[in-house]
Amino acid sequence: MAYTCGERPGKGQYYCGETGCTGEVTLDDNTDKLPPCSICDACNWEKSV
Repeated sequence: MAYTCGERPGKGQYYCGETGCTGEVTLDDNTDKLPPCSICDACNWEKSV
């Protein structure tokens, strides 16, 4: 499932969905919002399994 910036998808590790980008972010709380990618500034995120 894909997520975008500003969404609150819940705790977990997310990786940037842009081809070739290695950006990752960890949300520690269910109220945390996904930010833009710190590497490429994209707003496409996938949840790590």
